Amino acid sequence: MKTKFLVSVFTVLVFISCKVSFVPDYDASVEQQIIDGAKANDKIYLELLADSVDRSYAKYSPEYTDVQAEINSIDLKIQASKHPKDMHMLDSMLLVHFIKYRDEHKQAKTPLNNAMIIDYQADIKAFWLALLKAEQGLPHSTSN
Repeated sequence: MKTKFLVSVFTVLVFISCKVSFVPDYDASVEQQIIDGAKANDKIYLELLADSVDRSYAKYSPEYTDVQAEINSIDLKIQASKHPKDMHMLDSMLLVHFIKYRDEHKQAKTPLNNAMIIDYQADIKAFWLALLKAEQGLPHSTSN
């Protein structure tokens, strides 16, 4: 009787202390889209660094639009799936900083200098990397 009681108490404690949380599996298409978006974003800054003659916003506006559309698309996929909320927060932070740097370029009275471009590039890369690591850290499906 005492053994049954202890087993029952132990079983109840195990179930009470366990919390089941459903996390979606890793999605290779989201990972690839993050990589592609980061690559397109990096390309803007590399082209700006290579062009010391015309660093006007107007010249790079279509590329900025493409990258913002990619970020929005990634966010849509994240929100439509059951990705953790922190991934949506990471994507939102990426978008906020991307728009901030884009707008600073757009409103610049003088052309961006190399130091500013390198700073923007490094900062935005950190956001892309965090988003990529978050996706890669999701459980990988073991189904064959």
